[in-house]
Amino acid sequence: MTRVEDRLSKLLHHAAAPSAPGVSFEEVARRARRRRVVQATASTSAAAAVVAATVIPAGIVTFGPGSRVTGSARRPRARPGMLAACVTQ
Repeated sequence: MTRVEDRLSKLLHHAAAPSAPGVSFEEVARRARRRRVVQATASTSAAAAVVAATVIPAGIVTFGPGSRVTGSARRPRARPGMLAACVTQ
């Protein structure tokens, strides 16, 4: 290096902000990655909760107790003798 380059290098090193002791770039990057993962997980969980809160009550209202939509659409058959028992009473 020439004297000018050497001098510029020294001036740049003196002008630069001192590095923070104990905090490395890798640690900051790891924290940022963890934060993104936590935010993504929280967003996914919130979306699943909203879908469940919408679909489950709608299913209970539609297919809940007293609903006529149960399994087969056919009407139940009368057992032999059932009609006769109703007529004689």
